[in-house]
Amino acid sequence: MNRDKFMKRLELKLMERGLTVKERMEILLTYEEHFNAGKDDGKTEAEIIARLGKPEEIALEYGEVLMEPQIGSAARLTSISGKIGRNPKRNFLLALPAFIVLIFILLIWLAAAAVAVSGLFGVYAAIAKWLTGAVPGFQQLIIHEKSEILLLLISLGLISGGTLACIGMYYVQRAYLGFVDKQLAD
Repeated sequence: MNRDKFMKRLELKLMERGLTVKERMEILLTYEEHFNAGKDDGKTEAEIIARLGKPEEIALEYGEVLMEPQIGSAARLTSISGKIGRNPKRNFLLALPAFIVLIFILLIWLAAAAVAVSGLFGVYAAIAKWLTGAVPGFQQLIIHEKSEILLLLISLGLISGGTLACIGMYYVQRAYLGFVDKQLAD
């Protein structure tokens, strides 16, 4: 095997181990330097390759070193989930605050939607008053001349407020669920 075959095989094996491009390039650069230093010392490519070892073994060693933190995190997560699963009272106490917050978020969603829908009914009522004012016999529905405009403005304010509250609750819910995901990941 020559230098080029060694480097290509090492890159392939590092890729198979799941190392990122940056990690692979750093490792390959290190081994290029080994080859250059060996050439400067007057060694042949075969001697350098024999001293470095097989690309499979090198990739295996680098894969183990770089994957240690991930293995530790997975082991920690497994041990935490094992502890949580064994104690039903503790599970309930951990889940209760999250459940209460989610119920609170749902109630605010419903209130915001109710405000927006009530505004739609107000717009409908104002339009109905204008239309019925032109029809004889429906004059008793009109309380004041300017009440339709006031009702329309209030209704538009309710629609706007309810819509803004719904948008705000969307971002609050998204932030809360992101926080819960982050806590579960740690």
